[in-house]
Amino acid sequence: MPASMRADSFLVCGTPRTGSTLLCGLLAATGVAGKPESYFRLPDERSYAERRGLHVGPDGPLDYGGYVRAAVAACSTANGLFGARVMWGTMGEVVGKLAPPPTRTAAAHPSPSTS
Repeated sequence: MPASMRADSFLVCGTPRTGSTLLCGLLAATGVAGKPESYFRLPDERSYAERRGLHVGPDGPLDYGGYVRAAVAACSTANGLFGARVMWGTMGEVVGKLAPPPTRTAAAHPSPSTS
């Protein structure tokens, strides 16, 4: 497989009571398939962020991109593979936190006329 096609991270996506905890435990036990856990579960984000020395606000990590980078750095296996579990009900929230902020457009904020 070409290096450009190689994946160095994966998500186990699931719904409750489907065996995702068992699957993540088995993957972690291999020692080469990351340490997949629910890093992006809102109730746990604060404690994960605090353990990694990240600044935390009332709604969780202030820099969500930094939080993700810290999780990848701390929870990858020696071969560089990172895994995480994301439940279906959480996926939209995670994607929303990672989305770039909306950009200002010229139409929305016209510059003063020079006439």
